[in-house]
Amino acid sequence: MYKEYVAGLIAHTTKYFEGSPQIRIWDEDRMLSFSDGIRTYEFHPNEQVEHWVYISEGVGLLEPELLHPHEYIISSDHSNGEHAELIAMLAFLISTRKRLFHIGETIDIGRPWIAGSSMSRLLVSTPYPYGPKLENAEICGRPLSLIWLLPIHDREQGFLASDGLEALEAKFDSNAIEFLDPNRASVV
Repeated sequence: MYKEYVAGLIAHTTKYFEGSPQIRIWDEDRMLSFSDGIRTYEFHPNEQVEHWVYISEGVGLLEPELLHPHEYIISSDHSNGEHAELIAMLAFLISTRKRLFHIGETIDIGRPWIAGSSMSRLLVSTPYPYGPKLENAEICGRPLSLIWLLPIHDREQGFLASDGLEALEAKFDSNAIEFLDPNRASVV
């Protein structure tokens, strides 16, 4: 099943991004013995997308009984190996909590998502910049969702907790956030 899953995921993502990814593996992987099957696709900017995109491979197989697995997307304005580390960290968190992260949840990563940024949380979100053509796939006869990990500020996470996802997304829209900017201001 693994080979078919990977082939389906690569076919889906390369069709969307109109190019093949570079495979990234977090090689500082001292604590993640299970992560041999967790890799990260790095898509370079091209005519389709003008920034770097990182997509997990294998996270959706950590819970094989799930009828609707997820893989995760990270967007960046530059190539950065830290994104493969974030994917490996996410896989570790999923394996220890025994469930996927769903839209509207946040992940405290314990450090800036990129060196020098003040954002240390990831909002699990609909992949708005990419649309449903990337978000929704069918692989091995099952639906698969590609879910976006959007870096956010602690204050934005607090606003999410008190006012909800729709209110936070409305703030993002009204402030026209530059989601690739590691130094963007908080919207609250």
